Amino acid sequence: MISARTLAREQGRTLLSTADRIHRFPAKMTPRIALEFLDYAERILPPAEGIARFHDPMCGSATTALVARFKGFHVTGNDLLWPAVIISRAKLNKLDDEAMVTLAKFAEEIRMPGSLVPNETWSTAYVWFRPNVLRALQDLRDIIFEERMASYFPHLLTALFQTTWDVSASDKGVMVPTRSSYSRHPPRLSKRDVLKTFLIRLERVCRAQNALRRLSISARYARVTQGNALDASGWPRWRPSVVLTSPPYGCGLDYARAFRLQMRVLGEWVPDQYNTRHLIGRRHYVDKDSSNVPGFLSRARWYGRIGKRAPESLLMFNQYLREMRCFLDVARRRIAQGGFLGVLTGNPEIAGQRVPLSKIIGRLAEDAGFQTHLEGSEDRIKSRIQNFKPRSASAPIPTETLRILVNK
Repeated sequence: MISARTLAREQGRTLLSTADRIHRFPAKMTPRIALEFLDYAERILPPAEGIARFHDPMCGSATTALVARFKGFHVTGNDLLWPAVIISRAKLNKLDDEAMVTLAKFAEEIRMPGSLVPNETWSTAYVWFRPNVLRALQDLRDIIFEERMASYFPHLLTALFQTTWDVSASDKGVMVPTRSSYSRHPPRLSKRDVLKTFLIRLERVCRAQNALRRLSISARYARVTQGNALDASGWPRWRPSVVLTSPPYGCGLDYARAFRLQMRVLGEWVPDQYNTRHLIGRRHYVDKDSSNVPGFLSRARWYGRIGKRAPESLLMFNQYLREMRCFLDVARRRIAQGGFLGVLTGNPEIAGQRVPLSKIIGRLAEDAGFQTHLEGSEDRIKSRIQNFKPRSASAPIPTETLRILVNK
């Protein structure tokens, strides 16, 4: 017989999944991994005065922060990508009853203008959208931005982000917009079809809000900022006792690409500070300086093989390692003494060579002053498709490993 406690926990996981699935996002962490980490941290952390503080400096779509809210932590998050910040705010913050009523009324009253000609285009616009579909998205965009001061604005914009993907020629089920033989032409849709798709996506956001209520998520606002995890802008003023994050893997994946169509549709509404130049693990804007590489790496055979096969990829990886060392140094200063840092990493493939990144990150963390507390919890990745046929620096990553570090 299943105990009441076990049943309640399974129901909580189901509700967490409902609250989490409001938008697809590249390389999402599973709630299960975050739950295991936070359960462990709660058992080991020394007793704290008041509510324990949690922060994710590279929060993505805020799966880890959502689980932390469920566990009762005081939660903050940060990401360099503005769309990720919007999605995280929609996911973490519970609207009050009045806002939910107003949101429902707003959705019922949406009326699409009759024009079928886009207001703005770009050189490849009609590769992705039919003209009337693009105009429908632009009309929805303008209607939504009239509500940009409302508490439910992030929720509306999140639904529009996902709708943009749904009505485009993007391959379905792929993390970032690609167009292959599986999807040769933009779908034939009317403006009414686009509105219907948007309302369905908004309904999913509303179901997530109901899940937050059933999970008894606090009404306290969870602050999510846009900043750089390598400096103070990516961290709160106070020192968190628990940090859990899943950084990029240094294999040149263009995470910003996941939002490129949405940003095209937003046009002039894109904020000035939307900048991907400082993304960790980027392929572009690579610093040519490859000095100061850790000695234990320069002697590794796989490291030498990458240098011979793809010198540019090695420069990219060296830059990634420098920035991860910078991140770990900043985290060491920002996390409370005795606090925990959880880092979820996978072993990517660069230039045909599998890289033992999980062990490298552990070594860099110890060099920064952290102590490895536990390593071992793994997440098997079954369906994170980057491309149907990998064309870039990486092959699929089969598993990820959670390393728990303590700031002694």
